[in-house]
Amino acid sequence: ADREKLGKPATGTIWLSARRKGNTVEIEVRDDGRGIQFDKIRARALEKGFIQPDQPVEERELVDMIFRPGFSTTETTDATSGRGVGMNVVMDRLAALNGTIDIDTIQGQGTTMRLLLPLSLVIVNVIQFRVGAQRFVIPSTLVSEIVDLPMGDDVPEHLEVRGTKVPLMDLNSVFGLPKTGSNAPLRFAIVTQASGTKTSLLVEEILSQEDTVIKPFDSLLRELPYFSGTSISGDGTLRLVINPTRLLASTDQPVPFLSATPKIRADKENPTVLLVDDSLSVRKYASMLLEAHGVEVLMAPNGMEALNVLEENAVDFIITDLEMPVMHGYELLGELKRRGILERIPVAVLTSRAGKQHQDKAFALGASDYLIKPFEEESLMEVVRRNTRKE
Repeated sequence: ADREKLGKPATGTIWLSARRKGNTVEIEVRDDGRGIQFDKIRARALEKGFIQPDQPVEERELVDMIFRPGFSTTETTDATSGRGVGMNVVMDRLAALNGTIDIDTIQGQGTTMRLLLPLSLVIVNVIQFRVGAQRFVIPSTLVSEIVDLPMGDDVPEHLEVRGTKVPLMDLNSVFGLPKTGSNAPLRFAIVTQASGTKTSLLVEEILSQEDTVIKPFDSLLRELPYFSGTSISGDGTLRLVINPTRLLASTDQPVPFLSATPKIRADKENPTVLLVDDSLSVRKYASMLLEAHGVEVLMAPNGMEALNVLEENAVDFIITDLEMPVMHGYELLGELKRRGILERIPVAVLTSRAGKQHQDKAFALGASDYLIKPFEEESLMEVVRRNTRKE
């Protein structure tokens, strides 16, 4: 009915096309729908605290919001939509393939999405740069421009790029690499895109642009989420390949191999459980039950905060809700699995969603147990005992 009011056919149309452009392939997905609704995106961004009420935001910045983890304008969730996973996964997969995405939308007429992928997924053109004494590379398809900056001790939080403020990350600080004390008059900011948001990476020196072979990490190195693999230079030097989609979170989560060593549990009788739920009443009630049985409880209101807690604390078992802001339970399970944490810390789901499809998805992602709200004290304790029992 909405389409017919606008003079459109009742049935919508989606066009798919692919074409070669130089050494890349452009995949275009176009529809004749209502277009991206900027008012809904702005309202949800305000709700999540991504922008301030009086902050001017351009339409391009609002479009970038849809790639953020957990961001969705859908009011209700079901088995296939409303969780803010889809576009974030698109961006993540494209980054892994060294690809990019661009979106054009016209209100009431439709939306066009253009995915640009390297023609060869083996040979990749990269920018090589230096941070401290360490060399890194980043695929050139992910770089929009490189900005010269004067040398100095002060690092601003934002960089002005063509009239837009872009966050600036000092990679020396992020990676814990001391500056080399170079006398060069300039340093450089590599402007790229991560998690739907443009960001710039402050580096000490741009070394070269070259074609190289990138070797992805295997399962043993999945806990290095800010890199997508390695590359060997012509002189035999091993360079880590920056993954900007993951790197944006590194300001709150130290890089595992360059920061302090992981927390090791001291052997003790009572287990430590991390309880992840956005409901304060659920956290308080469940923690009260657990502590009454001698369990030490740590708490987090969403998946992102849970990852921060895991960086600082040794945990035996994790209990997580599914529906949470910022990072929901499915995303948390996926991230724990990707980092290899599920191999040593079991995770149970505690949720009001009783459907078999939800349980199957949780178990497929690596959950060890599934509890339905409201829950009984003994059911909760049985799950904890089963997952923390020492052999």
